[in-house]
Amino acid sequence: MSGLCILRRAAQALVLVAAVLGSAEASAQERWTLEVDGVAREALVFAPDEALRGEDERGPAAPLVFAFHGHGGRARATARGAPLHRAWPEAVVIYPQGLATAGFTDPEGKLSGWQHAPGDEGDRDLAFFDALLARARVDFRVDPDRVHATGHSNGGGFTYLLLATRGDVLASVAPSSAASRLLRGGATLPPRPVFHAGCRGDRVVQWAWQDDALRKLRAQRACEAGRPWAVDERVIRYPSGSHGDVLLFEHGGGHRRHPDFHGLAARFFEAHPRPASDEAGLLTLELLDVQRAWDDAPHQAFTDLCRFGEDLVLTFREGDGHVNGADGRVRVLTSRDGLTWSSRGLLEEPGVDLRDPKVSVTPGGELMILAGGSRYLDGVLQGRAPRVAFWGRGAEFPTQMRAATLDAKIASKDDWLWRVTWAKKAGFGVVYQPQASPPGHHLVRTEGGVRYDLVASFDHPGQPNEATLRALPDGRLVALVRRDPFSATARIGHASPPFEEWTWVDLPEHLGGPELIVLDDGRMLAAGRVYRDGAPRTAVGEVTLDGAFQSLLVLPSGGDTSYPGAVLDGDDLLLSYYSSHELRTAIYVARIRVRGRGEDPEGAPAAPAPDGPSAGRRRTPSTDGRGRSRRRPLPGAAPGASKHGAGEHSAGEHSAGEHGAGEHGAGEPGRHMAGTPRRPSAGRSTPGVLPVADLELEQLRPLPSARRPAHGVRSISLAWSVDQREHPRISAG
Repeated sequence: MSGLCILRRAAQALVLVAAVLGSAEASAQERWTLEVDGVAREALVFAPDEALRGEDERGPAAPLVFAFHGHGGRARATARGAPLHRAWPEAVVIYPQGLATAGFTDPEGKLSGWQHAPGDEGDRDLAFFDALLARARVDFRVDPDRVHATGHSNGGGFTYLLLATRGDVLASVAPSSAASRLLRGGATLPPRPVFHAGCRGDRVVQWAWQDDALRKLRAQRACEAGRPWAVDERVIRYPSGSHGDVLLFEHGGGHRRHPDFHGLAARFFEAHPRPASDEAGLLTLELLDVQRAWDDAPHQAFTDLCRFGEDLVLTFREGDGHVNGADGRVRVLTSRDGLTWSSRGLLEEPGVDLRDPKVSVTPGGELMILAGGSRYLDGVLQGRAPRVAFWGRGAEFPTQMRAATLDAKIASKDDWLWRVTWAKKAGFGVVYQPQASPPGHHLVRTEGGVRYDLVASFDHPGQPNEATLRALPDGRLVALVRRDPFSATARIGHASPPFEEWTWVDLPEHLGGPELIVLDDGRMLAAGRVYRDGAPRTAVGEVTLDGAFQSLLVLPSGGDTSYPGAVLDGDDLLLSYYSSHELRTAIYVARIRVRGRGEDPEGAPAAPAPDGPSAGRRRTPSTDGRGRSRRRPLPGAAPGASKHGAGEHSAGEHSAGEHGAGEHGAGEPGRHMAGTPRRPSAGRSTPGVLPVADLELEQLRPLPSARRPAHGVRSISLAWSVDQREHPRISAG
């Protein structure tokens, strides 16, 4: 082929690519002209088709981003040079065009720009923003909790001005190479997250100006020390309890916008929707009560909880030990009030150890019971496959489970589908394969609950296993994944439909048996097994998509513990879990009041309790409005005695024969902790426990490391030691 022919074909290819890109951009681009105070103002708008107003508006509303150019810039150049609409294709992105504006580099005001302070230019640009926002809400289905702004240089300064004057409508802002005159002058900005990018060598907007504004911003928000952002370690995150984190991206590009800035800003915006209310900060959790729901089997563990019509459904595994021994069976209980539980049935399969049951309600209204099915020969694991059963309202409880079918592209002899979540009439779950090398981890989809097709395969470092998926209000899926060995922390990831491309970050906590709860405002709680002072506990905390985890409550628990299930009940969270802190395993259900920071039932501020329930707020059994104490002694238990041998947890939580080295690494702490003391109860009452509430006060003495109440603090977490002669150690809450 001649050189001329090659050049001709190359030119044709370039023309084709340009045509494709041009048509794609044109299909998503609009030019708006709005008259604001008698002046024609323009903006470029990019929007996904799904965001348009129309007859079918059942999908999630779209995020909205405003991107402001710098002094002398153009909207079209910003859309090309920092294409946020490509970095976040689910968002509506508006690139406004500025008007001639005077500045320190352009004192005559010949170039386009934005007002610098409130009142400048007759507030023409604030009025322009208001008009654009109003138009966007008419033309598109805009999520009011995901409106963001970004800008470069003079546009970044205007972004800070918007935060100061329009903070009630903004979720977060991302200024670049800018300094806030208001901040430097001592103004306090609304507590919205800020992502700031800048360079120490900036010769236009000097670093001293930027740094002064950022220091004052962090000071007014009482930010903690900075640490690398889980999404990108080049960014330093300064956490703030006011929900106003400050993130700083220092680069070496001078005054220019860094080429990675728009992509990082999109990731930042995705992770920072607006809280439910201006007063909402980090959540606080108050433990109202804990009841023991079941302890009839030699060993009961691995719970899940859901609502099925008017009933609460609680499920768990029964066996004679954590692993090996007699094959596990699946017990299902129901309750109308979360207090009194009745057994509805027991599922078992000869020769199969049914493990980790999970319950969900299908789009057809049936309760689906999912479990792992392990087969052994002489105590050696031979294979594993998921099992399912279905229970319709008013129907007889099913008598057996059946095998689920996995996509042939991933099916193996060792498949564990751990939990299924239903979204948009389809079910989604993660299959993990601990015996594979490397361990397999696959997202699958089902329509009927029996056949599961591959959607995506994940490549996690470490040994990924148990995963919980939930749907966010905007239609994305979020996944919380446990990883082993113990040194590996959990991961959180999210994806938009069709859920093939995922964004993952590491969490600072190792969460065993992870549960994820999405609140109405989009904030999330994560629950699972954590380790405090080397001992296992079941805990709940707030988690974010950018990898932050704030522990809020440690439940009465210890030893063999965790695997929670959760249901929201008004302002309360009902959480099932199992624990052996009372000498043998039992199933517990906790009622937890969920509040935003600063709220208190009596109207006064309450201090957060980072790792325990609020002292003084727990109901005692005699005053909870439901009759006498619900405590009863466990059969055959005596203080200081343990049913389990010393070797049950000594080699880690799971034996190598059950899961192999690929799933739960050896050496993970799993010590059995002696239980709390019990007072014999007169007669048989509803099973339950409030572990510390019934202790005589003289039995408790503060540990040397206990946190003492500060003056004026109404709520604080305390650690206590019980008389070592009879009760080795417990934690209050």
